[in-house]
Amino acid sequence: MKKDTIAAISTGMTNSGIGIVRISGEEAFAIIDRIYKGKEQLSQAESHTIHYGFIKDREETIDEVLVSVMSCLLYTSPSPRDA
Repeated sequence: MKKDTIAAISTGMTNSGIGIVRISGEEAFAIIDRIYKGKEQLSQAESHTIHYGFIKDREETIDEVLVSVMSCLLYTSPSPRDA
């Protein structure tokens, strides 16, 4: 199974004041910690929380953002068919 980290635009490609970008995978927090600047690193944030900050490229502010953190551990139980 591949464990790639992906980022994808989740909103329609229309004129809008809001855009949603989803990032997931093993390196998601490492990547977002490099570009998100707020009160705390998102890798240290509790799951199911929202954080205000900025997306930056070095010192240049790219955008003002609200980030929703939804971290989870993947657990799969044995299938009854495996018995």
